[in-house]
Amino acid sequence: TVPQHFKQNGYLTLQTGKVFHTEEGGCGNLDPQANGPGMPPNSDPRSWDRGLTMPEVNAVANMWPTSSSEQHGVPASLLGILNHTDPDAHQLADRVISSDALLKLRLAVDNLDRTGQPFFMVAGFRKPHLPFRFPAPWLDYLPSEPEIAVAAHPTLHESVPPLAHCDKAPQSNPWVPVDNTTARSWRLNYYASVAWMDSQVGRVLDELERLGHARDTAVVLHSDHGWSLGEHGE
Repeated sequence: TVPQHFKQNGYLTLQTGKVFHTEEGGCGNLDPQANGPGMPPNSDPRSWDRGLTMPEVNAVANMWPTSSSEQHGVPASLLGILNHTDPDAHQLADRVISSDALLKLRLAVDNLDRTGQPFFMVAGFRKPHLPFRFPAPWLDYLPSEPEIAVAAHPTLHESVPPLAHCDKAPQSNPWVPVDNTTARSWRLNYYASVAWMDSQVGRVLDELERLGHARDTAVVLHSDHGWSLGEHGE
């Protein structure tokens, strides 16, 4: 893996959040079917320095579903601190991940300053993956729902075979457009989720600046894909 390459070349390697496909996989069993779906188990321990990972991401920073009171954002501050004291309330995953990233970044920089050992750290933020769960105040920075543009091409072209539509959520029938109210709601919540996640990236970058290494650290932003949000029936 990429972090394993850095580790083998003398870097301190640290991980938080979703880097591989979390911890669903397994290893070591002679029966391949008992090894899970093939994803690296526990964030792939061989890739990271011992104790510097988030081995069970889903246990602490899962993509929790939105509750009935969170359909228009989670009751929380702009920083992602929950407004209520319900002990069963789920924290916002990307706030958990950024907080862990700050701790590991401080450790990595302290080690760098003392020993000269470079570091490779990955913070895998979860939004804007479904469900669109974000602090409600972020909606105040976005256009109102009626102002949101809808897809120019809301259905899949008739020439595309059904096999090409591989996911029933959120649009189950790609040849039937969703109504504009639903489409605008999807897009508005997506924009809010992106803004929220972006603020957490900024939280980490601000800490890197505070620690004095913003000018000698390479920062790479990477994503796997986005959402079509009604475009071409997806």
